[in-house]
Amino acid sequence: MAYAILRVAKMKTMGNVGGHGSHVERLRETLNADPEKLKLNQRLAGTDDPMYDVKVRFDKAGVEPRKGAVVAIDVFISASPEHFQRNHPDDPNWKAFQQKAMAFLAQEYGAANVVHAIAHHDETSPHLHAIVTPIRNKTVKVGRAVKTERLENRLCAKDWLGGDRSTLSKLQTRFANSVKELGLTRGIEGSKAKHTDVSQFYSVMKETTAQAQAVHLALAPIEKDYYVKSVAAPRVIDRIYLHDYARHEVSQALHALSTQIQQTNENVKKARSGQLVELKSPVTDALIQKGQTRQSQAEQALEQLGYRLNVHGKLENILEERQKALRTTLSRSLGKCTTIDELRADLAGKGIKMGFYKDRQESHQGKSYNGVGFDDGQGRLWGHELGADFTTGRLVDQLAQLQAQRERAEREKLYQVTVDGLMASYFLICKGDSTKVARMLANTTPQQRETTLSQFREIHGPEGATYARQQLERFDKMTSYQLATERESLKKLGHDVGLSQGQKLRR
Repeated sequence: MAYAILRVAKMKTMGNVGGHGSHVERLRETLNADPEKLKLNQRLAGTDDPMYDVKVRFDKAGVEPRKGAVVAIDVFISASPEHFQRNHPDDPNWKAFQQKAMAFLAQEYGAANVVHAIAHHDETSPHLHAIVTPIRNKTVKVGRAVKTERLENRLCAKDWLGGDRSTLSKLQTRFANSVKELGLTRGIEGSKAKHTDVSQFYSVMKETTAQAQAVHLALAPIEKDYYVKSVAAPRVIDRIYLHDYARHEVSQALHALSTQIQQTNENVKKARSGQLVELKSPVTDALIQKGQTRQSQAEQALEQLGYRLNVHGKLENILEERQKALRTTLSRSLGKCTTIDELRADLAGKGIKMGFYKDRQESHQGKSYNGVGFDDGQGRLWGHELGADFTTGRLVDQLAQLQAQRERAEREKLYQVTVDGLMASYFLICKGDSTKVARMLANTTPQQRETTLSQFREIHGPEGATYARQQLERFDKMTSYQLATERESLKKLGHDVGLSQGQKLRR
């Protein structure tokens, strides 16, 4: 029997969202994921930056998160592995399941609140992660002396997560009902079974397997001499009918042996699968409890040393993980900001405070700057600790370069308008015939070309003339077919390219 699986987890800070986003977008190493299958993962909603997706949703809804509020919910959705034919996005069972799961998310939380969703096929079993913003339009009372009511968007995670188990239990029931026509059923309602972390599961599995093997070895071995010795000595009358006596005793021994073999096989099978009552209850429960205590103590000790265990039980340097996540966030923000103020505001929207400090002076290309620091909610990290590209001077340079690139792109738009006008005039002269335009370009003399470029220089300056030269050289290399495509583009822009109404398009 295959089960529908749904789990939810709160995310109280934008830093939580960013860390979770790094995992689901595979921006950091995921040891239980196969790098060769990374291309199979499919983003179903949002961008490659879940933190940005959450911020955009807040902006559109006009929501300002209160301190301590749950800003997002991580929803994990899957089914028993045996339900799927294979772990691949083209598996028909997965396609149907994914469609149902996304429809359930939209109905349960509202389509606008499902800001990010991704299907993972690079792990053992296919599953889906969704990031949901718990925003609802609610009626609130405002005013002091005179109370009035109005509708406002509010963060209301409690509406979905509730304060007791029954809320989440009902959520799982609703999801199971939404996929029951696929042959999936809900898990046992009220079951005390708990989800175990991967590292803890592996530890328990290893120790449980050892116990199962011990049970196997402890089973009484089948000794052939036992059955020889158990055969009674023949009586006098038995000696007369020795054949019948031997057949009877062998039959009795074989029956006893068969019964013991069957019981032994059943015990071994149960022991190996962890179903033996003597193994399941006291051993497994004790191991889980021991694993939880041991893991908690180890994590506390490691955290004091600046380390933590990842889901596979391997050590991770907390500082290095923070630095890596911050470098990734900064690089994305630098790709769309052109001033320090824009960068500061963009980072603030992602839960990171940027400041400049006089007591941390830096020098870059002969200039002195106040040192830059970034607070990610876990303390301040200095720019120079992240790398040379994140010091104040380098940040100023990168922002200036991006601004210069954008300004140049805007100027090139104006240059292109003039180039388009020139090419349209060529087509107009040749009555839209791209073959004649190709011939005209080929027969243009260097002196004629320089005359054209000097006109560009007068209108747009040296930079505009250089841009025009590059474009004209590009047109020189075009075939008549490529020029015909260029002609259609110019026509769509509204240029007269020498084709009268109803005239058949020529190459």
